[in-house]
Amino acid sequence: MILVSEIEYEEYIHWGRVAVVLQFILIPVYFIGLMAFFVHPLIQKEAISLPFLDKNATEIYIVVLGPIILALPYWLWTYGERYVIAEAYQRLGTRIWRLPTAIKVFYGLNFLIGIVFLLPLISPIIALFGGFFLAVFVFHLKKEDESLFNRKVLIVTFLYLPFALGIAWGFYSGIVDIFGSVINIWLDNLDLLYISALILADCVTFGGIVYFVYEGAQQVDPTVVIPEGFITLGIFALYIVLEVFYLVFPSFSVYLTWVHYAAVAVGLVIFVIRYLKGLGRSGHGTSLGSWLFILIFQFLNFLSNQKIIGELTGLAVGRTTAIYIAFLIFVGLFMISYVEAKSRF
Repeated sequence: MILVSEIEYEEYIHWGRVAVVLQFILIPVYFIGLMAFFVHPLIQKEAISLPFLDKNATEIYIVVLGPIILALPYWLWTYGERYVIAEAYQRLGTRIWRLPTAIKVFYGLNFLIGIVFLLPLISPIIALFGGFFLAVFVFHLKKEDESLFNRKVLIVTFLYLPFALGIAWGFYSGIVDIFGSVINIWLDNLDLLYISALILADCVTFGGIVYFVYEGAQQVDPTVVIPEGFITLGIFALYIVLEVFYLVFPSFSVYLTWVHYAAVAVGLVIFVIRYLKGLGRSGHGTSLGSWLFILIFQFLNFLSNQKIIGELTGLAVGRTTAIYIAFLIFVGLFMISYVEAKSRF
């Protein structure tokens, strides 16, 4: 099914390549920052240590070598699969092309929030397979030769594994402190992250009224053009205003609660009418589902504020769950696009 024109396709190919370049650059930058601002203080407190090494040697080993070891699998995968990943971004773009820009930003925001807090916990395990990626890169192995039992892969993995094990040992020797620090940082910033995403969801919902009117008009007159740029500008202008009031005036939270309730009510009415009239379903099933999840995202906030799902713990769990569902939706769409793109190469 063709969802975009040839011009739009070429534009997405261009931006897919830009996304790959940014990914290529940001991967090592992220891990350098992780080591400098997160892991280094834990080494100073001796929450992380390596056997046979004192604190200074541990610091040099992990802070200097750590970013290289942790970033290498992602970095080499990005380089080796750059054309596939660019194509995957293009396919992801075709899937969400018809969605309002603000919805794409909403899912992208939750993806960034999720990945920033998830990577420190899983990357040491992924780093253990860095020798495999390095062997494939160094020896330019073909797809049929990419096996852990390939002699060249085995040799490189054997030589590389001790370095990766050292980093993994350092991380997981302090797993309680690392995990505790991640949880504390998450909880300390959860309200800010979630409410900011919720305000964006509210603004998207209010902007959805205008989208809804134009989508209805398009059913009557296909020549009607939805002024997405103008609507998006209005959505982000409203978002900036509400976000500034939320950050600057603590008492505004009372009024913001009523904004959330109004958004839920409006979103529910629009979703039902949209469903009954078939808006967002014909050829673009993702659209209706995306609006539905934004409504669920807002409804979880309503439940948690009413303490239906518990006190503070329930509130944190509910908000964390909402953010990571949005994160998983984004990841799921990308993985589907990646598998489809992979079949072409």
